[in-house]
Amino acid sequence: MGAFLSGWGDRQELERRFQSLEIIKSPLKTIIYSCVKWQDAVLEQLGAALLRYPHHIEGEQYLALNLLGSEQKMAAHAIVIPRDGNLHAGDLERLQALPGSPFAWGNRQRGSH
Repeated sequence: MGAFLSGWGDRQELERRFQSLEIIKSPLKTIIYSCVKWQDAVLEQLGAALLRYPHHIEGEQYLALNLLGSEQKMAAHAIVIPRDGNLHAGDLERLQALPGSPFAWGNRQRGSH
């Protein structure tokens, strides 16, 4: 079973929603949001929230999906929690883009077969 939340609005609202996601005990936690302008800053913000949360469970997986509507792409980043309790700054290196990210979506021309 997984937990899924969306974070629309400003970056403070996104962080509040992410903090709500952290307290849900689920092996897979997904947040979906949209931010084209501050993509790296948002990932840093989510990473900082992960560092502040003291009750992680080893093996939990977080998936952050950024819908880049104007580009018709979706950027996907994931991290697997390495141990119970607090994370260390070096653990954030595990927060990586999924292979192939960003993924195209929307209307695409299809070749004839």
